[in-house]
Amino acid sequence: MALTHSIDITGIKTISGNGFVYAFGEETITTEPLYIKVVGVSGNKLNLTATVTFTSQVTGTVITTKSYQFPLDLNGANPIKQTYEYLKTLPEFANATDC
Repeated sequence: MALTHSIDITGIKTISGNGFVYAFGEETITTEPLYIKVVGVSGNKLNLTATVTFTSQVTGTVITTKSYQFPLDLNGANPIKQTYEYLKTLPEFANATDC
């Protein structure tokens, strides 16, 4: 189980060399579709903390890793499935697809 989705990354675009750094200003880029996978879940009877990797589908390189915390449903699906269900409720994963 995993998700596929592009993400927006905002930061300062810079170039550097020979001891100087030139900033072009803030820029937002949209990534290619990334493979989003839950790689770890821990918690207690109240909350889960899930570690999620964002990997390039083209190169297989991990772009970033993030953690998410949310309430555990003791009567719900297994914790990994609950994590994917939770992620799909977040605005940053709007239109993410199962893969």
